[in-house]
Amino acid sequence: MTRALRYTRWLGIGLWVVMSLACSKEAVTSPAGPAKPGDAEQTERRPQLSTFRVHDETPEAARLPDLKRVVETALKRALWNEDAFARAGDKETGCKAEFTMYYALLRNGEPVKTTRQGEVRMALQGEVHCMRDETVESYRVEVRDKARVDAKTPTNGSVQLKALAVELVRRASQVAYGQVIVRHASDERLLEVLAKDTPEGMVMEASVEAGERKLKRAVPLLLRLTRHPTHVVAMRAAAGLGLIRVRSPEVIQALVAMTKGTDFERHVIAINALGDIGGAAAARYLGILATGHPNEAVRAVAREAKKRSDSR
Repeated sequence: MTRALRYTRWLGIGLWVVMSLACSKEAVTSPAGPAKPGDAEQTERRPQLSTFRVHDETPEAARLPDLKRVVETALKRALWNEDAFARAGDKETGCKAEFTMYYALLRNGEPVKTTRQGEVRMALQGEVHCMRDETVESYRVEVRDKARVDAKTPTNGSVQLKALAVELVRRASQVAYGQVIVRHASDERLLEVLAKDTPEGMVMEASVEAGERKLKRAVPLLLRLTRHPTHVVAMRAAAGLGLIRVRSPEVIQALVAMTKGTDFERHVIAINALGDIGGAAAARYLGILATGHPNEAVRAVAREAKKRSDSR
């Protein structure tokens, strides 16, 4: 679970200096240009981002020469827009970000530069550092995905990888912005975010933050989100319910429903939430899963969750 990492004042300011120096070379700065009408108001409401930097940690022999540029361009669009960070006035102010990318085009399990038969994989890790009250708060995000490349794919592997990179940038940017926004949002603002389905990154982070705050007013909204079409959003909503620990029949039924189907990761999140909530109804169903689930690893999780449930 991602939480803001708080540093002491001297360490925080030291990190800020290091980040400023790191971002001064090969960094992408916020778009220059005259202020637009409403910029001051937007900056007041939204956190500012001054610079970001992208590192390609893929082995050099497997790198695509223009993929880093594709990621940088996509990040510019995703991070600086009316639904994300505001432009900082200069690179000494505002948040600073660093992203690290790893990727591969695989054919028969071996890395290649291009292919029309195989698989593309990519992971994007990001850190955003923001100064608040003379303390640096750091937020971390990691997204990863893969895609098949075969005769049914209208493009080759390198084109598929670029498309995957743009999609991962979209997800990572939403999550990073969502973390920064919701950490200090009011309860009312959290409820506003949870009442919508998008942006998904903000909804995900608001779900967990509501859970951390034990915000019982969020329970009806989280119940709705357990049916969200994006499975990560649904799982975050389930985690939020587990943290709030309301033992209503509606909550138990929603989490039980998430243990159906073949997505075992989803099952594990719901099972752990049931274990955190506890109570007779949760314990009874966990007992069934502990012996009857088709996956041994999930059965083990259910057994541990039942122990927690029994102790509550």
